[in-house]
Amino acid sequence: MHRLFVVFLALLAPVLALAQEPAVYKIGPGDILSLVVHEEASLSGEYKVRETGAVEIPIVGRVEIGGLSQDEATAAITAALTAKYLKNPHVSVEIKTYASQPVQVLGAVRTPGTFFLKGPTTLLDILSLAGGVLAEKSSQEVHIKRASGGEPITVDLARLLTQGEGNLILEPNDVVLIKEGEFVYVNGEVSKPGAVGWKSGLTLSQAVAAAGGANRTAALRTVYVVREGKTITVNLKSVLKGKEADFPVRPGDQVYLGESVL
Repeated sequence: MHRLFVVFLALLAPVLALAQEPAVYKIGPGDILSLVVHEEASLSGEYKVRETGAVEIPIVGRVEIGGLSQDEATAAITAALTAKYLKNPHVSVEIKTYASQPVQVLGAVRTPGTFFLKGPTTLLDILSLAGGVLAEKSSQEVHIKRASGGEPITVDLARLLTQGEGNLILEPNDVVLIKEGEFVYVNGEVSKPGAVGWKSGLTLSQAVAAAGGANRTAALRTVYVVREGKTITVNLKSVLKGKEADFPVRPGDQVYLGESVL
């Protein structure tokens, strides 16, 4: 049994290595290449890849390089030069400007916008390029919509940032959305006043607990919830003792715990 397992791993190893090999950047329209032809300086320069996926090089003419890697583009241009102009040319090609593989980053990030892939780029990479997540506005979920269609991929933001879970490789034309969250605001006599993330079913006692809990000086019998300009008074002490049902809070509610006069 042990030998069979070892043989299985040996057969599987090349497949695993292939699966883990990072994708190679493919040149596309809008990319700008820096070309150096060592035997003919007049041909050296910057060339923009056209919508057709070709570059136009003086004397040589059109060279199709769309969908090729940097090494493959070097070989294609070298072959074109050899066929029409030079014998054994030494050619260097580098991608100077990446502009063919856009990814949109929207929502609760510091600088939302369009960014261009420069090779294998992870979700964490693109969030870093966007200036990072605005935690105080985020719903703690990241949604990735693929250009190829299908249901959006949902990634838990906390697990992504702390454990790297869901740190997938992005694809051209992905849309990354960090949804802005809904909040309840708890202030007054609590340990950590401020915004508390709202989710369906959240109650007043849970919101107060999420704000660090009530201080010993809090007036629990008269907790105020301001909702759409109206003030609702809740006896949180009775709720905590099980004498009254907990009060469901809504997004945007303003909760205030005053100080007890006793």
